[in-house]
Amino acid sequence: MSKNTYALIHGSWHGGWAWQDVSRSLVEKGHRVHAPTLPGHGPRATSHSVTHQECVGAVVDYIREHELTDVILVGHSFGGTIVQKVAEQLTVRISRNIFLDALILADNDSVFDNLPADYVALFNQLAAASSDNTMLIPWEIWRDNFMLDASEIVARSFWEQLSAEPHQLNSEKLDLKGFTRSIFQVASFTAGRIERYRQAIFIHECPRALDHSSWLRWTAAMRLCSLGRRNWRRRSSRQATNPGERDL
Repeated sequence: MSKNTYALIHGSWHGGWAWQDVSRSLVEKGHRVHAPTLPGHGPRATSHSVTHQECVGAVVDYIREHELTDVILVGHSFGGTIVQKVAEQLTVRISRNIFLDALILADNDSVFDNLPADYVALFNQLAAASSDNTMLIPWEIWRDNFMLDASEIVARSFWEQLSAEPHQLNSEKLDLKGFTRSIFQVASFTAGRIERYRQAIFIHECPRALDHSSWLRWTAAMRLCSLGRRNWRRRSSRQATNPGERDL
């Protein structure tokens, strides 16, 4: 069995701690695992005035400083947007990108452009009520929409570890032309194409946990990601080379 190097990028409200169980499992199999905490995140954050580019830059610097190569870059939730930008800058160091129930934005999209309107309204309200433009998801929303099939003990233990999220990260429009070109070798990235790409990733990389709500699917997806399947890459590569091939 080949030994891989993983860089695991957490989502909103989390830190590198969120990957502890996954990291332990991968290390036991002989893999090398890195799970950095993004700037402005986690219980030790001293400032929440961070930009998306600062989060991306921190991961880029981490990979370079640790001299990581042939990296399997994994992003969950908001972490998917970080993976997209890191993949643009470190093409030669990244062997594969995995989006685990993650946001995958089209060029000039923001996180809020891809969330339900009621979530956007709630997050705006929470940030406006804070003293530092951050928002922490209420327990009831977390329980009913993010970890509804976990036991209450497990769901609450995760919620109690969450930290306030820098709100401005949700509204930043991202330039992702480089990412879309690197994936499909095309100049444009239509809504239909990015939706097929999302479906390909979720079907062939990890079963999608709809709206982050399935704890069982989340854990199953973790195990599948460690297997290193590459089906979606082969299919998307063929389609980019042969536009007449069946859509994903």
